[in-house]
Amino acid sequence: MAAPILLNLPLFRELAGSGDTAIFVAHMFVFYFGIFANLTPPVALAAYAGAGISGGTPNATGMQAMKLAIAGFVVPYMFVFAHSMLIIDATWLNVLMVAATGVLGVLLLAVAVEGYMRRALKPAWRLLALVGALALIYPGLASDALGAVIAVVVFMLGGRSMEKPAYATGG
Repeated sequence: MAAPILLNLPLFRELAGSGDTAIFVAHMFVFYFGIFANLTPPVALAAYAGAGISGGTPNATGMQAMKLAIAGFVVPYMFVFAHSMLIIDATWLNVLMVAATGVLGVLLLAVAVEGYMRRALKPAWRLLALVGALALIYPGLASDALGAVIAVVVFMLGGRSMEKPAYATGG
Protein backbone atom coordinates (compact mmCIF):
# COMPACT_ATOMS: atom_id res chain seq x y z
CA MET A 1 0.00 0.00 0.00
CA ALA A 2 2.99 2.32 0.38
CA ALA A 3 3.84 2.23 -3.34
CA PRO A 4 0.93 4.45 -4.49
CA ILE A 5 1.70 6.94 -1.71
CA LEU A 6 5.37 7.17 -2.69
CA LEU A 7 4.49 7.42 -6.39
CA ASN A 8 1.97 10.16 -5.72
CA LEU A 9 4.62 12.62 -4.64
CA PRO A 10 6.50 13.10 -7.94
CA LEU A 11 3.86 11.99 -10.45
CA PHE A 12 0.66 13.48 -9.11
CA ARG A 13 1.84 17.07 -9.31
CA GLU A 14 2.71 16.62 -13.00
CA LEU A 15 -0.54 14.82 -13.88
CA ALA A 16 -2.93 17.04 -11.95
CA GLY A 17 -1.03 20.24 -12.73
CA SER A 18 -1.61 19.92 -16.47
CA GLY A 19 -5.22 21.06 -16.06
CA ASP A 20 -6.56 18.46 -18.50
CA THR A 21 -6.72 15.65 -15.98
CA ALA A 22 -9.14 15.53 -13.08
CA ILE A 23 -7.53 15.07 -9.68
CA PHE A 24 -9.30 11.76 -9.08
CA VAL A 25 -8.15 10.45 -12.46
CA ALA A 26 -4.56 11.38 -11.65
CA HIS A 27 -4.83 9.58 -8.30
CA MET A 28 -6.25 6.46 -9.97
CA PHE A 29 -3.53 6.51 -12.64
CA VAL A 30 -0.76 6.62 -10.03
CA PHE A 31 -2.51 4.09 -7.76
CA TYR A 32 -3.01 1.59 -10.59
CA PHE A 33 0.62 1.73 -11.70
CA GLY A 34 1.78 1.51 -8.08
CA ILE A 35 -0.07 -1.76 -7.71
CA PHE A 36 1.40 -3.12 -10.96
CA ALA A 37 4.93 -2.51 -9.64
CA ASN A 38 4.68 -5.95 -8.06
CA LEU A 39 4.63 -7.50 -11.54
CA THR A 40 7.30 -5.60 -13.40
CA PRO A 41 11.05 -6.19 -13.17
CA PRO A 42 13.33 -5.10 -11.53
CA VAL A 43 11.10 -4.78 -8.42
CA ALA A 44 8.66 -7.62 -9.23
CA LEU A 45 8.10 -8.86 -5.69
CA ALA A 46 5.26 -11.08 -6.88
CA ALA A 47 7.53 -12.48 -9.60
CA TYR A 48 10.17 -13.35 -7.00
CA ALA A 49 7.55 -15.23 -5.00
CA GLY A 50 6.25 -16.96 -8.14
CA ALA A 51 9.77 -17.88 -9.23
CA GLY A 52 10.44 -19.46 -5.86
CA ILE A 53 7.31 -21.58 -6.16
CA SER A 54 7.80 -22.56 -9.82
CA GLY A 55 11.57 -22.99 -9.73
CA GLY A 56 12.10 -20.39 -12.47
CA THR A 57 14.24 -17.28 -12.47
CA PRO A 58 12.75 -14.05 -11.10
CA ASN A 59 13.44 -12.05 -14.28
CA ALA A 60 11.92 -14.67 -16.60
CA THR A 61 8.91 -14.98 -14.31
CA GLY A 62 8.56 -11.18 -14.18
CA MET A 63 8.71 -10.90 -17.97
CA GLN A 64 6.06 -13.62 -18.34
CA ALA A 65 3.90 -11.83 -15.75
CA MET A 66 4.23 -8.59 -17.72
CA LYS A 67 3.27 -10.39 -20.93
CA LEU A 68 0.18 -11.88 -19.31
CA ALA A 69 -0.81 -8.57 -17.67
CA ILE A 70 -0.04 -6.25 -20.61
CA ALA A 71 -3.70 -5.32 -20.92
CA GLY A 72 -3.62 -4.06 -17.35
CA PHE A 73 -0.96 -1.54 -18.28
CA VAL A 74 -3.31 -0.01 -20.85
CA VAL A 75 -6.23 0.58 -18.47
CA PRO A 76 -4.74 3.62 -16.64
CA TYR A 77 -4.25 5.39 -19.96
CA MET A 78 -7.89 4.67 -20.74
CA PHE A 79 -8.76 6.46 -17.47
CA VAL A 80 -6.87 9.55 -18.64
CA PHE A 81 -8.24 9.55 -22.20
CA ALA A 82 -11.84 8.69 -21.28
CA HIS A 83 -12.88 9.91 -17.83
CA SER A 84 -16.24 8.21 -18.31
CA MET A 85 -14.51 4.91 -17.59
CA LEU A 86 -14.38 6.09 -13.98
CA ILE A 87 -17.95 7.42 -14.25
CA ILE A 88 -16.83 11.05 -14.13
CA ASP A 89 -19.16 13.52 -15.88
CA ALA A 90 -20.66 10.82 -18.10
CA THR A 91 -24.00 9.42 -19.12
CA TRP A 92 -24.73 5.73 -18.69
CA LEU A 93 -24.67 5.24 -22.44
CA ASN A 94 -21.20 6.76 -22.58
CA VAL A 95 -20.01 4.57 -19.70
CA LEU A 96 -21.38 1.43 -21.39
CA MET A 97 -19.77 2.40 -24.71
CA VAL A 98 -16.36 3.01 -23.10
CA ALA A 99 -16.63 -0.25 -21.14
CA ALA A 100 -17.61 -2.28 -24.22
CA THR A 101 -14.87 -0.85 -26.43
CA GLY A 102 -12.37 -1.19 -23.60
CA VAL A 103 -13.17 -4.86 -23.04
CA LEU A 104 -13.05 -5.61 -26.77
CA GLY A 105 -9.80 -3.65 -27.11
CA VAL A 106 -8.18 -5.52 -24.21
CA LEU A 107 -9.34 -8.84 -25.71
CA LEU A 108 -7.78 -7.95 -29.07
CA LEU A 109 -4.61 -6.84 -27.29
CA ALA A 110 -4.39 -10.22 -25.55
CA VAL A 111 -4.82 -11.97 -28.91
CA ALA A 112 -2.09 -9.80 -30.44
CA VAL A 113 0.39 -10.30 -27.59
CA GLU A 114 -0.17 -14.02 -27.14
CA GLY A 115 -0.53 -14.73 -30.87
CA TYR A 116 -3.14 -17.31 -30.10
CA MET A 117 -6.91 -17.54 -30.40
CA ARG A 118 -7.86 -21.17 -30.86
CA ARG A 119 -4.53 -21.97 -32.46
CA ALA A 120 -1.39 -20.01 -33.28
CA LEU A 121 -2.02 -16.89 -35.38
CA LYS A 122 0.15 -15.77 -38.26
CA PRO A 123 2.09 -12.52 -37.70
CA ALA A 124 -0.13 -10.52 -40.08
CA TRP A 125 -3.23 -11.37 -38.04
CA ARG A 126 -1.41 -10.50 -34.82
CA LEU A 127 -0.47 -7.10 -36.25
CA LEU A 128 -4.06 -6.52 -37.40
CA ALA A 129 -5.32 -7.45 -33.92
CA LEU A 130 -2.85 -4.97 -32.38
CA VAL A 131 -4.05 -2.17 -34.68
CA GLY A 132 -7.66 -3.00 -33.80
CA ALA A 133 -6.86 -3.05 -30.09
CA LEU A 134 -5.17 0.35 -30.22
CA ALA A 135 -8.09 1.78 -32.22
CA LEU A 136 -10.60 0.50 -29.66
CA ILE A 137 -8.58 1.68 -26.68
CA TYR A 138 -8.15 5.20 -28.08
CA PRO A 139 -11.33 7.22 -27.42
CA GLY A 140 -13.46 8.48 -30.26
CA LEU A 141 -16.31 7.23 -32.39
CA ALA A 142 -14.24 6.91 -35.58
CA SER A 143 -11.48 4.92 -33.89
CA ASP A 144 -14.05 2.74 -32.12
CA ALA A 145 -15.79 1.98 -35.43
CA LEU A 146 -12.47 1.12 -37.08
CA GLY A 147 -11.50 -1.10 -34.15
CA ALA A 148 -14.88 -2.87 -34.18
CA VAL A 149 -14.56 -3.62 -37.91
CA ILE A 150 -11.05 -4.96 -37.38
CA ALA A 151 -12.28 -7.06 -34.43
CA VAL A 152 -14.98 -8.63 -36.60
CA VAL A 153 -12.44 -9.35 -39.34
CA VAL A 154 -9.94 -10.89 -36.92
CA PHE A 155 -12.50 -13.04 -35.12
CA MET A 156 -14.40 -14.15 -38.23
CA LEU A 157 -11.72 -14.46 -40.90
CA GLY A 158 -8.58 -14.82 -38.80
CA GLY A 159 -9.54 -18.37 -37.85
CA ARG A 160 -9.38 -19.49 -41.47
CA SER A 161 -5.70 -18.72 -41.85
CA MET A 162 -4.50 -20.11 -38.56
CA GLU A 163 -1.49 -22.36 -38.54
CA LYS A 164 -2.14 -26.01 -37.81
CA PRO A 165 -1.10 -27.06 -34.31
CA ALA A 166 1.99 -29.22 -34.08
CA TYR A 167 1.18 -32.71 -32.87
CA ALA A 168 3.63 -34.92 -31.07
CA THR A 169 4.55 -38.02 -33.01
CA GLY A 170 5.07 -41.37 -31.42
CA GLY A 171 8.57 -42.44 -31.34
